[in-house]
Amino acid sequence: MKKTLIIFLVGILAISTIGFAANSLFKKSEKEKAINYFKENKLEKYKYYSVVKFSGELKNDYEGEENLTIDWGDGKTKKAEFSGNTFKFEHLYLEKGKYNVTINLDGKKTKKIVKIEEAPIMFEDDNLRRSLYDRLRAFAQRNKEEGLTMEIKGLIYPSQAKYLEKVMNEFALEPLDNINSLKGIEHFTNLKKLDLSLSNNNNIKDISPLKNLKLLEVLKLPENKIENIDTLKRLSNLKELDLSENKIEKVDLKALSNLKELDLSENNIKEIDLGEINIERLNLNQNSGIKNIDFLTKLTKLKKVSLVGPYTGPDISTIKPLLSLKELKYLRVNVPKLDIYDLDSETGKIIKKLEERNVRINGI
Repeated sequence: MKKTLIIFLVGILAISTIGFAANSLFKKSEKEKAINYFKENKLEKYKYYSVVKFSGELKNDYEGEENLTIDWGDGKTKKAEFSGNTFKFEHLYLEKGKYNVTINLDGKKTKKIVKIEEAPIMFEDDNLRRSLYDRLRAFAQRNKEEGLTMEIKGLIYPSQAKYLEKVMNEFALEPLDNINSLKGIEHFTNLKKLDLSLSNNNNIKDISPLKNLKLLEVLKLPENKIENIDTLKRLSNLKELDLSENKIEKVDLKALSNLKELDLSENNIKEIDLGEINIERLNLNQNSGIKNIDFLTKLTKLKKVSLVGPYTGPDISTIKPLLSLKELKYLRVNVPKLDIYDLDSETGKIIKKLEERNVRINGI
């Protein structure tokens, strides 16, 4: 009884297109098995999984147990394990490139060159991969005219990046929760917005994967464990930046000439240099390491400033630099309301001058 074994692919990460022309590999008979062809076969792998499945068509010309091995040229022979209509190889991890493989079916061998055309994007954080994939799949289902097909479950390829960039740039996203690493996001070089402000339980520390996302205009990564933000110096198109509730001590963002909104509240900032950027809204609440605000005098476009929290400076009168901000419309400071209305105090005099310019002032 002849039988045909159809192999299918269920996968998580790396695709290759392989063509095996093995029509003349064996003579067909009732006592011999023959690999007639492997057509449009695909391989997959994902670093977090140990089982990899190989897909294609394996035609069998007689009844019997299948005995198939493939040597991938790494010194280790992988034996297929059959289950129903599928066979799989364990611990098979392949990157983009060419492989000299030997197919052995019951002692009958043939050699082929396997070329992996496009490796998928490697995400260090599986939650990020799954979350982005789900958004990409939903987009594909809603926008079939875009020609986007999701062949393999869980995989995102560089050629699909433009679609995900469109989703993230144009549409509000559901929260991306439990993200610990941004590795993999560097492939989305046309990304303009990355907003994780509604996400929960994220523990991102390294933002270096963002270094080449030079079109980014909106970046919101609050409530993480970010310490070093030197990477951001390269992102000159940034307009909105929210790094509140992180672990930042040193800030140098003077290269971000297009920045309009900056939230650095609830960090531990000790050094800050914003140069003369045209920022309009600045939140430095709960930063006990800031001892003076002289740097604000260079930020002549500031309209809204918030300095609530442990900051008092060596003396409350150090809010005097705010008088130089001619466009200031709103000020929130760590000043008791009683002091605000004590016009004989130094603080009161400064507050009065600001109020005469119609600056709205909020004390504690």
